[in-house]
This record gives sequence, structure tokens and C-alpha cells, in this order.
Amino acid sequence: MTKFIKTSKHIHFIAIGGVMHQLAICLQQQGWIVTGSDDKF
Repeated sequence: MTKFIKTSKHIHFIAIGGVMHQLAICLQQQGWIVTGSDDKF
């Protein structure tokens, strides 16, 4: 039996700010589920 690995499009940032905030927005616009410890999305 073949097992499939589920790929996740979820990323969690710790201490989002500055450049990391922009990266989080970019990933979210590409369909990723983005969470973080400093910002609400």
C-alpha cells in the first residue's frame, strides 16, 4: 500500500515585524495559511 505525505501550506512566524511582516503578507497572498505571535492576519 502506498502512503501519501500530506503537504501543508501553513507557516507560523514568531515576532513578526518589518521584513518578516512583508514576507507573511506575500505568502498569504499565494494561498498559505499564515499565523504569527505578533500580528493578526
